[in-house]
Amino acid sequence: MIDNTVDKMSEGKSEKPNLEPLFFDLRITKAYEEENFHEMGRILRKQRKILEENTQEERTFSSYEKAISRDLSRRTPKSKQNNE
Repeated sequence: MIDNTVDKMSEGKSEKPNLEPLFFDLRITKAYEEENFHEMGRILRKQRKILEENTQEERTFSSYEKAISRDLSRRTPKSKQNNE
């Protein structure tokens, strides 16, 4: 890995490392201490986007799976139906 980096630098095509994930803990802690919940949400959304970009697996749901998911989310527990 080091040799690869040296080769890229010698070619003049050095890539800047992505330091965003390294400072995630510091930024989220600072926002929490300042009680800046808007900033915390922004940081978490950005971190989620970074994590999703790093995963190569893409999950697509069929229309059948989507319909089942919607149906399950709309159902209320039977205990609530009996009480009403």
